[in-house]
Amino acid sequence: SGQCKNVIILTGAGISTSAGIPDFRSPDTGLYANFDKFGVPSSDAMFDIDYFRINPKAFYSICKSFMDVLKQATPTLSHYFLKLLAEKNILLRLYTQNIDGMEREVGIDPKYIIEAHGSLSISSCINCRAKIDIELFKNSVLANTILYCSACNGLVKPDVVFFGERLPDYFFDSVEHDCKNCDLLIVSGTSLHVYPISLIVQLIPPDVPRLLINDVVIEPFIENSSTHGSETSSIVDKKEACDTLTIIENPVDKISLHDDATNETPECMELTTYDRDVVWVGNTDDGFRELATYLGWNEELQTIMDQANLT
Repeated sequence: SGQCKNVIILTGAGISTSAGIPDFRSPDTGLYANFDKFGVPSSDAMFDIDYFRINPKAFYSICKSFMDVLKQATPTLSHYFLKLLAEKNILLRLYTQNIDGMEREVGIDPKYIIEAHGSLSISSCINCRAKIDIELFKNSVLANTILYCSACNGLVKPDVVFFGERLPDYFFDSVEHDCKNCDLLIVSGTSLHVYPISLIVQLIPPDVPRLLINDVVIEPFIENSSTHGSETSSIVDKKEACDTLTIIENPVDKISLHDDATNETPECMELTTYDRDVVWVGNTDDGFRELATYLGWNEELQTIMDQANLT
């Protein structure tokens, strides 16, 4: 309709899987399903800061595998759609849980990007917080050695937020501002299992439409009496309770969206009593392609992708 001028995007690993980058929770290919390949006792330990202090070698092994994948990976159609939003000057902010850097790869201005769970672009000492050249960390990973801080001899890791670590203050400051000004929220490629970033879907004003483009329907896009009628609140109110990265259990199992009468999957459904949610179920690239077609942006989207392939 042209009414949306301040769009917030919230993305997870699902928008990068078609680039060959594994997500976390897929039963066979996800990182958590393959935890034993990296010498950790459980999937919970893979990104646990306390376990990292005891056995940093395991996370370095994970990083080596991830770096090998990134060498071959290229941005997906989903990433290019997000760039198109930025070029149209309607992207207020892109909140990503991903650490693959694909948003920067497609050329989205970093001022629009909040890498809520960190990135592989810089590393730090976990004790004194001194910034360490990421190339030094990568060289250590490739050499199968552990990098220690030259100042305090603390362990060095990329600025990826582990479970048990605080999210940066700029995340909370940005969310507080952005949610007040948002006029459309698009959520894609995520299970919303992780606090505090999952709070964003609840913090936007109750009259703001929310679009989910995902392989499955997730809370709060499924009718749930505990979420109906909740008022918009402040993330600052919740900061003390959940300012560290935390996994939450989603009470909704994966469900089938096939219509028994037609045996066809509906392309979108209105699901909540707010009458503001639209859900597209399937591959995220297909979903963003269909959205671009609906908006009449297909040619522009294809041009952006073609230009990227020529460079």
